[in-house]
Amino acid sequence: MLKQLVSRIKKVQTILLAVLFVVSLTAAASNAEPDHDPQTM
Repeated sequence: MLKQLVSRIKKVQTILLAVLFVVSLTAAASNAEPDHDPQTM
């Protein structure tokens, strides 16, 4: 029971880290472009 819970938590943590990483990369990339228009996305 506890082992399954720990496994699920680790899986969710990995997914959240991956999402956070992608979001931060996207934010950095959009901030790097001087003429970037958010409305065109």
